Amino acid sequence: MKYKFLKENSSIKRNLILLSILLWNIFSVSAQDPQFSQLFSDRLYLNPALAGTLECGELNFNFHNPYPEFGKAYKTISASFDSYVETIGGGIGVEFLKDSQGNGALNTLILSMIYSYKIKINAKINLNLGIQAGMIQKTINPQKLIFSSMIDSNLGTISGTSTDFYSDSKKKEPDFSTGLALYSKKIFAGLALFHLNSITKTQQNMVSPKIVIYFGEKINFNKFENENNLLILAPFIAYKQQAFEKQLYYGFFVEKRMIRLSEMLTQNLILNSLSSVSTLEIKYHKFRFSYSYEIKLTKYYTNPSHSNEISVSYEILCRKKNKKGNTIFCQHF
Repeated sequence: MKYKFLKENSSIKRNLILLSILLWNIFSVSAQDPQFSQLFSDRLYLNPALAGTLECGELNFNFHNPYPEFGKAYKTISASFDSYVETIGGGIGVEFLKDSQGNGALNTLILSMIYSYKIKINAKINLNLGIQAGMIQKTINPQKLIFSSMIDSNLGTISGTSTDFYSDSKKKEPDFSTGLALYSKKIFAGLALFHLNSITKTQQNMVSPKIVIYFGEKINFNKFENENNLLILAPFIAYKQQAFEKQLYYGFFVEKRMIRLSEMLTQNLILNSLSSVSTLEIKYHKFRFSYSYEIKLTKYYTNPSHSNEISVSYEILCRKKNKKGNTIFCQHF
């Protein structure tokens, strides 16, 4: 019994030390952005050029809980609003994101404003150019960290307060991003470049530059049916790179009336890992509710190996279609 107790506490000690090293490294070098399981759950976080591309303005909320076996030790929330504004010929958006790791040991706040200018290429295709300006803040709470001086080397127990001090506990810097979104009634594609100011700066940056590329096609199987009764299949592929992380996404959406299903595979090209993300979305009047479940498929992954994600959106300020019925809106992800 005593041996088991010491063994369990030794494991806890090892994990806490590794967590402290991880948090220290995150603040010492350029870090990566928080990410959601479902790539398309937050459109503005995917590409600022998507602001104002839907038929209606949208209020969006997302909650991401990786490693639920640890409770809410790791969580990411985001809230956004975007809408098309006729008088300025494009869309506007506001994005807020908060990420918390290690029960609040490391926190990231992102607040940004977006403008997306619409260019009508022809009667069937639109191109949006988006710019995003905001602020990123990262804070570290030393009270949440476990230092070596707090660990009993014999029993593995933790007590007292640390005599170490992490002086640089808060950092903030301006942030600028841009993107292109090409869409029609049949296709949707985009290119986004994030953290442009990190490309030219020579000192250590809080986050590394990021690039996102995606392409998808919308297929109507019974296009002669009423618009609300269509069966839609939308296969897609996407690529994301930030620092040393390179990820490939591929999957599809299937939509019929008020229900949409999605299956997506996420492949980490550096770690050679693979995960599956399954999403169920229900639309009721102006509300959209979706739940995503991610599970690691790679054999060498042990616990924790899955994530939960919830997204809720509400439509407001809907635009009227013109009499010819050829108004182009982007595919809702």
